[in-house]
Amino acid sequence: MKITPGNKSTSIILFMIIILVFFISCSTMILENNQEELELIKNVFYEAGYYYYNTETDIYTIYDINKKQIGYVFLVEGMSYSGTGLFSKLPAPMTILIGLADKNTIKNIYVVNHDEDIIFWNILIEKDYFEQFVNLKIKDAALRSEGGQIDSVTGATLSAMSVVDIVREAALEKAKKIK
Repeated sequence: MKITPGNKSTSIILFMIIILVFFISCSTMILENNQEELELIKNVFYEAGYYYYNTETDIYTIYDINKKQIGYVFLVEGMSYSGTGLFSKLPAPMTILIGLADKNTIKNIYVVNHDEDIIFWNILIEKDYFEQFVNLKIKDAALRSEGGQIDSVTGATLSAMSVVDIVREAALEKAKKIK
């Protein structure tokens, strides 16, 4: 076959398409749907179907069942207070799953683990404390007494302060890493 300007440019275009498809297939992220991790993620994004975990940022990008991106999730550990009476200010670990709808908005939070006194923790639950974080702007994640939009809970003040501080600090830090 004789190469002419017409079929030479067609060959170049075909070659470029092949190279482009190769690079796209090499750089395409693999979406995961490990059921155990998805069940945890669904506490924040009930519509989650898939996720991609970025090892550099420790942030999960969340997708629905149609593979449409719907937000971000990350686990954070912070220190809270535990106990009563003389022991009320002993450091205690708390692990929170934080979901962001975007770089500015908290979708929801889910406390995975805590060592708070159960009496104080139940007060937070009874007063719907955690519902205040749903669709909250990160900048508003502070107690009202500190200029934010979160109401403290009488009888569980230290627990409420610990949760909001852990969530705000982690959300501000991780939001900077979202592209």
